[in-house]
Amino acid sequence: MASVTVIIVLYNGRRWIDACLSSVLATDYPNFRALVVDNASTDGGAAYLRERFPDVEMIASPVNVGFAEGNNIGIRRALAQGRRYLVLLNQDTVVTPSWLIELVRAAEANPDAGILNPLLRNYEDTDLDRVFRELADRNEAFRRDLTAGSPGPFYDLPKANGAAMFVRREVFERVGLFDPLYFAYFEETDLCRRAALAGYRIGAAPRSVVRHWRATAHPELMSWRIRHLSVRNEFLFTLKNPGQGLMRNVLDYARLSLTRRYAGLTRRRLAAHMALTHLWVARHFFCIVRRRREERRMIEAARSGVRRDPQMGADERR
Repeated sequence: MASVTVIIVLYNGRRWIDACLSSVLATDYPNFRALVVDNASTDGGAAYLRERFPDVEMIASPVNVGFAEGNNIGIRRALAQGRRYLVLLNQDTVVTPSWLIELVRAAEANPDAGILNPLLRNYEDTDLDRVFRELADRNEAFRRDLTAGSPGPFYDLPKANGAAMFVRREVFERVGLFDPLYFAYFEETDLCRRAALAGYRIGAAPRSVVRHWRATAHPELMSWRIRHLSVRNEFLFTLKNPGQGLMRNVLDYARLSLTRRYAGLTRRRLAAHMALTHLWVARHFFCIVRRRREERRMIEAARSGVRRDPQMGADERR
């Protein structure tokens, strides 16, 4: 069976990691490995993991490099080991025993699907994950079948949710890894956009089920920084769009600045977030433009059948 690596970025997730990793290790699939990347946790989670799960491979980052680059550390390791599929799994999830085999089946049956989501439910298993429901509702057949309680093996989605992403190695080889500029939030949406522009389908395999806690469902527990990143990175995502011209991106950025409102933010707090966002974007503008230019090259190469090695920077014909 196809080889899979399940990558979990651990950051102050002591409260989650036991349930998460215990469920992963109980997965009913013979050819997978679990890999944990500790992102300089300060809550004792890494030490607990070493004691509780000594056979699980762990990479320790000396500093918190963010969710995007933390995943990249694990992705590079899995690619170097020749793994065929990679799963990026949040620490605040719990999986079911058959979750992985259903994802592999859906991927093997749909070779043009580059990124898949399982069916994401809330942590209490009482309803669908809120963000996943919004994605599912954009596919009429998927919405209808979910309502009827009889979902099929695969449905197209406009993008995947980052709580549990099943990705073909070729996606990373062709369009690159997560962009560390995001640090956290919107990095998976950015990857999905690049994959779609390169010709991959994004979809859901709802016979695979994962439960997710989701921090944004508990706004009282969201830090100021988390809220700021969720605001700032939407603007970064808009400006960096490799699928259209830079001037169009700038106009879209300006339009977003004038019209975007965020639930739970007063006008004063929104103004503070926006001011800091614009300062950050101005400081990193030329880096953003360079990243966008490189992404456009990779997407064009992917369309023409060139595979880029994310480890070495080399290109080779498929």
